[in-house]
Amino acid sequence: MKLKPEQIMTIIFTCFGIVMGFLSFFLGKGLFSKIIPLLLYAVSLFIFHKIYSNKKQKWIITNSIIPFILIWLITWVFIFNTL
Repeated sequence: MKLKPEQIMTIIFTCFGIVMGFLSFFLGKGLFSKIIPLLLYAVSLFIFHKIYSNKKQKWIITNSIIPFILIWLITWVFIFNTL
């Protein structure tokens, strides 16, 4: 079964959101723990724009921002409340 580019982006940014949720927790409660994941997200957008050069930047952002932000915040809040 071949995955569509939208599905690949969703899977990758969901996993990336989980990793950034853990990173935000371990960086602490300050502003630094919120800025670093967003900067890494911006870098990943640049990388994916190079990979999917035939797609527009708006397509890449709309297919990645929702899974990333939601999973990042859910993971961060869950770990913060659990530990």
